[in-house]
Amino acid sequence: MKEFEPSPDFVARVMASIPAKHQARAVPDLWLTITLSRPLRWALTLGGAVMTGVNMFRMLSLVFAPSLCG
Repeated sequence: MKEFEPSPDFVARVMASIPAKHQARAVPDLWLTITLSRPLRWALTLGGAVMTGVNMFRMLSLVFAPSLCG
């Protein structure tokens, strides 16, 4: 079996398409940078903690409110 030699045009087209693929990938990288930023993670964590506290208060008030009001 003889060796395969790609044409120079094919190599040039592939090498030209590589930067275009990297530029197309820049948008998701920017999205990941924004969504995984430290302030956003802190805000989501604190928001979840506040919502947990509110829901715990709601559940406990449902259990204990009748005995406290009676």
